[in-house]
Amino acid sequence: MDSTQPPGAARVLLVASGKGGTGKTTLALALAHAWAATGLRVALVDADPQAGTTTAAGLVPVADPLTADPSPAHGLLLYPAGRTLSGASPDAHAARVRRAAETAELVVVDASPSLTDAAHEGALGVAALVLVAARTDAAGLPSVAETVAAAEAVGVPVRVVPTFTAGTGLARESHAFLRGRYGDRVTAAAIPQDARAAEAAGVGRPVTLTAPRSRVAEALRVLAEELLPALLPARTAALGGLVRSPDTSGKGAAGRRVRSPDNGAAPPAHPVPGGAAGGAS
Repeated sequence: MDSTQPPGAARVLLVASGKGGTGKTTLALALAHAWAATGLRVALVDADPQAGTTTAAGLVPVADPLTADPSPAHGLLLYPAGRTLSGASPDAHAARVRRAAETAELVVVDASPSLTDAAHEGALGVAALVLVAARTDAAGLPSVAETVAAAEAVGVPVRVVPTFTAGTGLARESHAFLRGRYGDRVTAAAIPQDARAAEAAGVGRPVTLTAPRSRVAEALRVLAEELLPALLPARTAALGGLVRSPDTSGKGAAGRRVRSPDNGAAPPAHPVPGGAAGGAS
């Protein structure tokens, strides 16, 4: 276990949006997978009762997400969701994230596209950073301001990532608007529109695994590398550029070997809280 990041000291990233269809779930799953592929201990918490992240990772919703054991998926531990999460309190959601943090270095939380639910309130209380998915079209921009304001209200730092970018005038104008309003809080990485992201979710795997050399996967790895210093500054230098290395060949850009966790096994030194990992119920 890495002495620089003891158990219980995990950094929590909340991936949020006040609107559906922004690519939030794709972001959460791909970022978690990209970080896990470097050897980091990563937990992914699905906090949406609709269980979009759970199914996108190839698992099924569970009857009682608050007590269910996490399941290994693509090199990380996933805390699956289920419909009963809709009745959970903010404290229960926060406790679930803290449980994930017991054995992880990084915890990624994917909440529902509703800023007023208990999951957001609970996750905001333990988050180190909020990543706002900003779809670059007219319909997507208003929810960005609401999401940023929710994070600012509790003093959590924010980064805004443009999603569904395309070579259209509207997309360029939307991107310029985000830059003008949020400045350097807008990530340098922008996530392009790519059907392969939806295809990956359809087969229950992150796009960084199913199409690692695609434009969208490369952009997601660049984003993972960009965000890491804000989350784990002590680990960033040691990891170098491995986040951006496609994992089809198992080698990084400089020929360094990286792990390709596509067999569903949990990474070493990443124990499951409370015993063996449980499946869906």
